[in-house]
Amino acid sequence: MKKICGILVLVSLLVGCSEQVTEEEITKAVTDKVESEINKAVNETVDKVKQEGKETAEGLIEDGSNKLSEWLSGTTDTSSETNETREITHSNGSVEEYEVEYISNYDGDTLKVRFLEGDSDNVGKTLNTRLLLVDSSELKDRNSGKPQPYSKEARDRAKELLNNAKTIKASFDIGSRFDHYDRALLYISIDGKLLQTTLAEEGLVMVRYINAPNTRHLDEIKAAEGRAKEKGIGIWSIEDYATSEKGFTP
Repeated sequence: MKKICGILVLVSLLVGCSEQVTEEEITKAVTDKVESEINKAVNETVDKVKQEGKETAEGLIEDGSNKLSEWLSGTTDTSSETNETREITHSNGSVEEYEVEYISNYDGDTLKVRFLEGDSDNVGKTLNTRLLLVDSSELKDRNSGKPQPYSKEARDRAKELLNNAKTIKASFDIGSRFDHYDRALLYISIDGKLLQTTLAEEGLVMVRYINAPNTRHLDEIKAAEGRAKEKGIGIWSIEDYATSEKGFTP
């Protein structure tokens, strides 16, 4: 609006001096002024768009880097994987178990398995997997970049159990089957015993990320965790290290 008023003032001044200024000169002066204001506005807009684009790109890069790190480590901070503070409703689910082949594991609660049987959506597929109801310490601490206590032990123990298994079976619960990183949310059974239960019993993981109704084996795993706490082994040997509210705080 200010720019339009400026142009009108210019026209008024030129018209007031119409005896000395021709119509052609008035038209040229107005045209030049309009072009100057347009070019200025365009340049300002371009600069603003460039700055906003730069800031957006930097934000996307940072966010992508954080999400990659979380995906590898199994850390999740969004509502799809949070500690339930409301009353927990246990599932009674009679959910089928499917035989799977162990491929690899990143840490104590994140692994890859290939479905050897199951429905058409999964059979033959290799799925990135997050163990339901448990959390292991991180191989790369967000602040120090170093492994957190018992992160390597959890990873190595899970690998040992899976490599030596005669039969590995996986099952979903009755709630969400995948998290927001597209990892399958599974119970893993090794020769008839839950991997989650074994790791909890040995003090290598804690019960965390309880999202009803995916709670079919919650009581079993919590009981195993309780035995490890009583013995003060693994993650429970370090005072105030593992809490369900904050996770691991070395």
